[in-house]
Amino acid sequence: MKIKQKLILAFVANTLLASVLLSLFSISQSREAAQERFAEISALQLQTVDDSFSAFFRDIGRDIEHLAKAPILRQVDDSIKTYYDQPEQQMTPTKNGGLEADIYRHLERFGSTHPGFNYVYIGTEMGGYVQWPESKMTADYDPRKRPWYMTTKAKPDAILFGDSYYWAGDDITLVPVSHTFRDSNGKLLGVLSADVSLASLTDMAQQVKLGEKGFLILVEDTGKVLVDASNPDNNFKNLADLSGSAYQQLDKASSGLLQLTLNGEEYEARVHQSDELGWKLVALMPRSEIMAPAQELMWTTLGITALVLLAVCVLAFWLSGMLVKPILMVSKGLKEIAQGGGDLRGRLSVVSRDEAGDLATWFNQFLDSLQGLVTQVNQSAHEVASVSAQAQSSAAAVDRASEHQLREVESMVAAVNEMSATASEVARSCAQTADAAGASQEASDSGKRIMASTESSVRQLGEQVAQSVNYIGELEQETGQINTILEVIRGIAEQTNLLALNAAIEAARAGDSGRGFAVVADEVRTLAQRTQVSTEEIGALVERLNVRTKQVVDTMAASQAKSKEAVSLSEQAHEAFEQIKRSVDQITDMATQIASAAEEQHQVSEGINANIEAIHGAANEVNQVSAEVANNSSRQSALANKLTDLMKQFRV
Repeated sequence: MKIKQKLILAFVANTLLASVLLSLFSISQSREAAQERFAEISALQLQTVDDSFSAFFRDIGRDIEHLAKAPILRQVDDSIKTYYDQPEQQMTPTKNGGLEADIYRHLERFGSTHPGFNYVYIGTEMGGYVQWPESKMTADYDPRKRPWYMTTKAKPDAILFGDSYYWAGDDITLVPVSHTFRDSNGKLLGVLSADVSLASLTDMAQQVKLGEKGFLILVEDTGKVLVDASNPDNNFKNLADLSGSAYQQLDKASSGLLQLTLNGEEYEARVHQSDELGWKLVALMPRSEIMAPAQELMWTTLGITALVLLAVCVLAFWLSGMLVKPILMVSKGLKEIAQGGGDLRGRLSVVSRDEAGDLATWFNQFLDSLQGLVTQVNQSAHEVASVSAQAQSSAAAVDRASEHQLREVESMVAAVNEMSATASEVARSCAQTADAAGASQEASDSGKRIMASTESSVRQLGEQVAQSVNYIGELEQETGQINTILEVIRGIAEQTNLLALNAAIEAARAGDSGRGFAVVADEVRTLAQRTQVSTEEIGALVERLNVRTKQVVDTMAASQAKSKEAVSLSEQAHEAFEQIKRSVDQITDMATQIASAAEEQHQVSEGINANIEAIHGAANEVNQVSAEVANNSSRQSALANKLTDLMKQFRV
């Protein structure tokens, strides 16, 4: 690619990059601004709708509360007609007259002056029921059992709004609102209720516009859709039951912004939860409509970028031509010099004072330097050719000397190898002697360890025998104590025998009265005799035990003497093994010294051999280098001649 094309490409690329980055930033900012604008506008509109709905229901609550405090309702009694025990029939409150007619007319005036109230009715604690406007009543209708009555009664004096419902008869959506009423003493008389039309609210919700295609969805706190401006078929259906992931997202969301797809189109949604009503208000607007300003800005930006690129291309073409023109002139001059057959006498014309002029000036100076350099190289080439011839003859002489040196070194290598082999054999023999001495030393050490173990065992045996002698001595002493105890028992038995004899004599003197005592005395004497006999037997056993103990003591004493003699013999054997170990150690040391000396001799021989080998290798290298020097000298001479021929091509 030429410089002009590179310059044009650089101008266009930089401009395009800056334009694209600026466009992307502008489009991104416009998209964010569009989303923020939708968020602000939708939040404001939903809050306005929420305020309007809340105000609507607050007004309804105040109206019902005011109506419940009407003086005529404080007069309610059991004269009000009941329908819980009646068949289906038409209401006739005005014909019934009395208090019921007055209450009906009061409800009528209220309903007529409040267009949003479609039905106004009361139920009493006695089961009476009055409704404006009149309609047909179902059979067995008891207001006290209706949800609106029971719920309101459970929370007296509170304004309660029930769940909305669709009344097909009038094609309207109604919301019941109820309040209790009391007599002047505060006694609960019944419940006032009204069904309020949400037509005005639903109309308001349907008329809310968000841009051109945006719309509003109104969802009751029970999840029932009151208004779906885009699809009325969804009205009065539960939001969670509607098909489509968009409705499921709206059902789960309580507030905030959402992105969803509805009927194949992407929407931005703002969900608002009413704090007062608990209803959910959803504003939806097509994403394409929200991003329309950003889309328009994108096309505008692309158009401007295209115009800027076109202008930059024209400007880049003109500027690149101005910048490249002097360079083309310099290139033309260089081409003429290059095609001039090595003529270094030509020079470029300097026609400008810019960078191109500086280029021509410095190129002329380069030619001046090159012209002088070529002249010097030509002279040096002649000198190199002369020196190369001399070096070639010297290299031949060195080659012959190196070959003679190589032959002498090879003879020395053979002699040293033979000496090294002899030293190696001596070292092997000494090593075998050292190994044998080492084996003898190990055997001596093993015998020494065995004798040491034997000596220790004999010593332990002697100690155990001595301890056994002590134990037997103690046993002999304790046996003597047994004899003493037996003597005591023998004396006690003799004394008992004498006492029994005396008792028998005394019993004989006593006659028949001492006969029982005589029997006891006889038994005691018999026991004493048996004790004496047993004592004599134990004495005999102890005597035999003493004899055996003395025999064991004598035997143990003899064993102790033998163990001492064995210890003495073990010590003598240990000393003999010590003497053997010292002799083996001396033999081992001597064999080791001889082996070390032989090994050192072998290593010295190996070192000499290695040195001779190194000298031999160096001689080979010198021979090779001398051959290479001779070869290089020849090549150098040829190159010097070639360089001289090349320098002749330049005209200086």
